[in-house]
Amino acid sequence: MNPWGDIMVDGSKKDIPKFELIKQILQENNGIMELYTLCREAHKRLPKRKNWEGEIIYRNNRGELILVEHDNHIFVALPGYEENVDQATIDETKIEPPKEIPKEKYVKSVPVLKKEIKILPVRAEDYLPKSCPEYVPQDKELELIDAHMESGINLLFVGPKGTGKTLAFAYYAYKNKIPIIQFDCSEQTKRQDLIGRFLLIGNEVVYQLGVLPTAIEVANQYGKAILVMEEINCLTSFSQKIMNQILDWRRHVYIPEIGKTYRLKNGAKLLIAGTMNPSTYSGVFELNEDLRSRFAEYHINYPNEEKENEIISKLTNLDDEIRRLIIRLAEDTRQLYVSGEINYALSTRDLITFANLFEVYTKTFDDKKTALIYALRTTVLYRYDNEQERETIRKRIYSVFGVEV
Repeated sequence: MNPWGDIMVDGSKKDIPKFELIKQILQENNGIMELYTLCREAHKRLPKRKNWEGEIIYRNNRGELILVEHDNHIFVALPGYEENVDQATIDETKIEPPKEIPKEKYVKSVPVLKKEIKILPVRAEDYLPKSCPEYVPQDKELELIDAHMESGINLLFVGPKGTGKTLAFAYYAYKNKIPIIQFDCSEQTKRQDLIGRFLLIGNEVVYQLGVLPTAIEVANQYGKAILVMEEINCLTSFSQKIMNQILDWRRHVYIPEIGKTYRLKNGAKLLIAGTMNPSTYSGVFELNEDLRSRFAEYHINYPNEEKENEIISKLTNLDDEIRRLIIRLAEDTRQLYVSGEINYALSTRDLITFANLFEVYTKTFDDKKTALIYALRTTVLYRYDNEQERETIRKRIYSVFGVEV
């Protein structure tokens, strides 16, 4: 017998590699209801018809539920109710069976050999940073991270783009040789990304851990780890709720699909950090109060002129005069942004990009003035799509640098 289970369909035996995956999902009550809900949503996109077109890939022994694969989707089919799955009702553990199973829908199932799902291994050394640009702190950011690393209290950096929020954690991890898991959040982030998912590799069904249990595994293996949820306020309210169990006193992640709880070992340290732009930015959500209350917050703003000059002088080869002028232009854009005249303020990251490109273009073009013009176009002027805003920036550039772009 095939260890993945054989199903008799119309008298012929079929090997179903997906059977174990489906069986594992159905073993959990929540799994049944979640799968049922997903199938109902998919069913709405499938044209209603008397007879199902697709391969029947599962039917439980009591005749309560049939799963049909059609067009790369798995659908719930109830014998006698194939035309409209919405007629089915759900109780705590099962879909209500129909009174009669039509003969033409009869499917004989064969007993399945129980097989434990393999969990894809996690290697802590894969998350050790190999390199990282230098981070020049504005204040005591690195000492702050160190304190939270030792205490395990979650830390959230809040501030505008390009101020080094992400770099601060990466640089700390690099200097201290600590594995770091950096996860880019978005409104498309799903439960599977955070908790885990089943995968079919060849004929083998495996479970891949999501970012939360992965961080716990890395910390347990290495003794320390940092998990950074980048732009955490891009998560939907539902996804934010999923994070609560790892952020509070429980400090664990429960995965019902495999019946396993991941938690930190005694002595292992895990810093869970987040970064986020202010809620005024487009494409972000408000943080749930229960999530926000699980973090300590530190706000990072654009550096003052003296500090920004120090940062750029340390990280680039820009000469003193050009450096002074580009910082002045950045300050102008930030004031214009606050007043609502433009929708983009130059960040320290933009200035570093400008400095690096100016150096590259100086080697490419015949003179520094041409290099300056192209560096200003590519890193400043073309940040603005609105023609009125672009004209405003052209005038500011001419006022500061004395060149037309």
